[in-house]
Amino acid sequence: MALRTTTNSILASSSGSKDNRPTLKEILLDFKVDKAHPQNVHKVRLIGEPIVYLEYSAKKKDYDDLDEKGRPKEVNVPFPDAEFNNSFTRIGHDDSSQCDWAKAGYISSKKYAQNCIERYPDGTFAIKILNKGATVFKPLAQWENGQVQENVESGDKNTVFLGGKIAPMVKVTADYAESKPGKVEYTVNIPSKEYELTEDEIAALMALNPLTPEQIQDAREYYEAKRTQNPYLPPFEPFFVAGHNLFNIFKYTPVKTEARSSYGQQRSSAVVEIDNDDLDLSAPAPTPATGKVGRPSKASQTATVFTDVVEDKEDDWDL
Repeated sequence: MALRTTTNSILASSSGSKDNRPTLKEILLDFKVDKAHPQNVHKVRLIGEPIVYLEYSAKKKDYDDLDEKGRPKEVNVPFPDAEFNNSFTRIGHDDSSQCDWAKAGYISSKKYAQNCIERYPDGTFAIKILNKGATVFKPLAQWENGQVQENVESGDKNTVFLGGKIAPMVKVTADYAESKPGKVEYTVNIPSKEYELTEDEIAALMALNPLTPEQIQDAREYYEAKRTQNPYLPPFEPFFVAGHNLFNIFKYTPVKTEARSSYGQQRSSAVVEIDNDDLDLSAPAPTPATGKVGRPSKASQTATVFTDVVEDKEDDWDL
């Protein structure tokens, strides 16, 4: 099957040539809306599990200036490395004691990222990343939890996993809304009809992030341990941990002390400038705490299967 250009360029990146690498903007689902284009809709099949991370904005709380409810007001404070990194945000460290931004008092919000497949009317598809906050991921958690509860009550043994081989499509709609943060409102719908991933789609996922047998086995053991606590999860599939290398893309960005060759990828939920020298969309990336693919640090383990989705004040915003 012919793939979209962006997917072809992603697959070509496995050769190691930086010239073939896609930009982050190309692989993220674009939900940008404005008055001229008030709605943006994406229908996707989710893949595997999401990851969670903290995103810091260039703001701090002023405890000497309180609002009418006695809460400290937020003030704009430029990042100390703004001269070398023109991103509007920074990604935090799993361990706050090792995080430059947490220690400096910058304000964070919780963000999620998950691989997905977007299918097009002409029969092609692209492997993308859904990257938003709780306004999008909380409804996914609620749907899965609700389906599991229904199964428990009815005695149904069917598995429930939006990231599995057979699952419903997820429809995410962004509407322009003047009164909302970032002037956008998100709606998530999950129709009852299920769709099976094709062999071509699974092969494309596996080609994006080639894993060693040891890495797959480690991911399998971690997943199956969770499955003993949730029998409604389906058996492990290697493609659960394939696709775009989320741990490598959304990794900690420490304070920069000098400029590097290039910055320039933008994200639609916020703007993240990622240095191309640091970004490898094809090679398997170990997780920060364990060095093993598919197993997050203890700080984020509970958040990778929709079990720690929380609201944030400034959850999703676009520039």
